[in-house]
Amino acid sequence: MSAGPSSLARPWRLATFVLCWLTAVWCVQQSTPPTPSEKGDPAHFSARRAHDDLVRFVGDGVPRAVGSTGHDAAKERLLERLRELGVSPTMHRFFARGWNRTAVEMHNILVEIPGRDTTEAPLPMLWAHWDSVPSGPGAGDNGVGVACALECIRALIADPPARAVLVVFTDGEEVGLWGARRFAEEHPWWMRAGAIVNLDARGSSGPAILFETGADAAAHAHLIASLHAPVCSTSFAAEAYRLMPNNTDFTVAVRTGRPGFNIAFIGSPRNYHTANDRIDQVDIATIGQMGSTALALLRSLAAGSMPMPMQSDHAAWTRELGTAARHSAIWFNALGGPIIRWDGWISIVLLVLASFATVAVVRRCCDVSLGAILRDGLLLTTGLMLATSVGWIFSALSRWIAPDSFPWPTAFNAWVLIAVALGAVAAWTPRLIAWRLNVRHAIPGNAQHIRARTELWSTMIAANGLSILLAAIVLTVAPGAAYPLLLPAVAGSAVLLITRGRARLPDAAAGAAVLLAIAAWVPLEGTFHDAFGTALGILSCLRGALVALPGTVFILTLPSR
Repeated sequence: MSAGPSSLARPWRLATFVLCWLTAVWCVQQSTPPTPSEKGDPAHFSARRAHDDLVRFVGDGVPRAVGSTGHDAAKERLLERLRELGVSPTMHRFFARGWNRTAVEMHNILVEIPGRDTTEAPLPMLWAHWDSVPSGPGAGDNGVGVACALECIRALIADPPARAVLVVFTDGEEVGLWGARRFAEEHPWWMRAGAIVNLDARGSSGPAILFETGADAAAHAHLIASLHAPVCSTSFAAEAYRLMPNNTDFTVAVRTGRPGFNIAFIGSPRNYHTANDRIDQVDIATIGQMGSTALALLRSLAAGSMPMPMQSDHAAWTRELGTAARHSAIWFNALGGPIIRWDGWISIVLLVLASFATVAVVRRCCDVSLGAILRDGLLLTTGLMLATSVGWIFSALSRWIAPDSFPWPTAFNAWVLIAVALGAVAAWTPRLIAWRLNVRHAIPGNAQHIRARTELWSTMIAANGLSILLAAIVLTVAPGAAYPLLLPAVAGSAVLLITRGRARLPDAAAGAAVLLAIAAWVPLEGTFHDAFGTALGILSCLRGALVALPGTVFILTLPSR
């Protein structure tokens, strides 16, 4: 019997599987907050000192809901700590609607840290809200943000920045962003503010994600990539958050055209706005990553690394950017590590080149017909649709099986990994069935081998073309979220063009595409888990299907002899 496609490519396929597995494991390890290192230099952020400030600020475990005695006590503790740091805080007093729907007194607490330069240019500003919900002590939301801000103040005093830095501890965030809104409407410091760095949380642990920026995405991405800090950020998160109805204090800055950065962590989402949001639930590695990122941003902004328009220029500056330019930049942690970035026009160029490369392969690969490619494209599209259906069923079942812990079951990671695996199987199923039917009716011997080889090429070309089409759609709707689809398409197209049908199998193209898909999607998995759990099973299954899409070639050759 003739050697089939499986035996011809077995060593390469095994090496690809091992490399993909190692890449996935590396990405998962790199996506966790690094263990903070305590340096003796007082100018560095100390996670241990910030944790001590957190214990002092939230130590009594009493909620800091506006209008409560716990709120008043926390204010006094915060003012006392600021005076110990050697600064003179000022109060911005206002009245706004509290938890009982009546007006209560609230206070923004303001601090200015002098810089080496006395210029009146727009100044970087750090925000962190200090109130909490009535149901819990708010150690994560937003005691960690307050503690990180206090440690940033200490470090900036020890080594003064180029320009002055303004720090605002906002009040009333949990009842309608009142502190940020009233500060922007009433306080003269708002006229001095340039870029805003906001600290917030929706959990107790996990990576501190820089998940939102101001309007000029290209300028923000350039600054993010240049930071010497353990930054966790991706334009995918920025695009996703832009389409969501959620708000933080940073929403006020965005609506007024301010540049800036929004940082939050969302691990352990079950603790969010509950009595479990306690100090013992907070991960010190999360504190270290959030504070180090915030301090690096403030120092860089104070050094003039990014344009910060004056108050009178914000409206014109925002209009000049235009909608297309605001969210067109791409940035992400490469393999879960350092940030890489490029401007939006490069994504368009890459997509066009990938399209031309795929078309060139179709023209040169004479054994593959356009009809076969379209047929395989339809089968693969059917697999993606099947994956979304499976995801909907998965969400319904998880809610039925564990209603008390929905959408975050106890075996949280296992549940989501099952959904991803189901999506991958669903994506493969239609093409695998068609493959078995075709091979079974093929002519025995060498003709069967040739037919199987031709079908593998048509499948790979169809998978790559479908990835290009999906990337084009996402580039149109949410440009910053396109790279997990764009990178596998570009890799597959490049290898297809190099081989141009001369290779026995398209394993090299499939392997390159799968490897880039894993490198792009796996670092996002933890964020997806913490953000949605099993509530969006459709998204979980679809992620598995998209990673599996370029790997269909490997699955098709498994049952061959």
